[in-house]
Amino acid sequence: VVPLVRPAPGTLVLIDRYGTNVLTWMNVAGASVVAQLPVGTGFQSNPHDYLEVDATRAYVSRYGSNPTPGMLPFDQGGDVLVLDRTNPAAPVISGRIAIPEDDPAIQPCPDAMNWIGSEVVLTVGRWSADFSQVGDGRFLGISPAGDHVDWKVDVTGLPSCGRVAVSPSGRLAALA
Repeated sequence: VVPLVRPAPGTLVLIDRYGTNVLTWMNVAGASVVAQLPVGTGFQSNPHDYLEVDATRAYVSRYGSNPTPGMLPFDQGGDVLVLDRTNPAAPVISGRIAIPEDDPAIQPCPDAMNWIGSEVVLTVGRWSADFSQVGDGRFLGISPAGDHVDWKVDVTGLPSCGRVAVSPSGRLAALA
């Protein structure tokens, strides 16, 4: 799939999800691969979205959670990875933003990302490991200035909400 928010002009980012867990950056004009980065870190991370925060950093939402973390760096899952793209030909994972979940029967499943003002809004699916239980819709505001969660909005009574779509003016947002 491709990211919800378009990356830098002239660049195409492909998100290879479950089973592959790889990001691929391509130069559109030359139809050539610029870089690839595995984001599975030892488990099926199922990356769902990619968003460039600035010229050298990007976020990757990882829908999957690792049932046995602690073997490799950044192998927890259910998070947003922070990528360092200082060298576009060799991006690296430089950090992670843990996604909070208050229900022990549910796992956070970070999904689509979009900009609202100067913050990133993250749609979070909330599912049990076997997908038999679902939590109410949740949206988190992530501060790119500090790579941390700033706010949370739960949508009571509406489980499994879709991504946030922002109007061209930036004054309205809608969700499904």
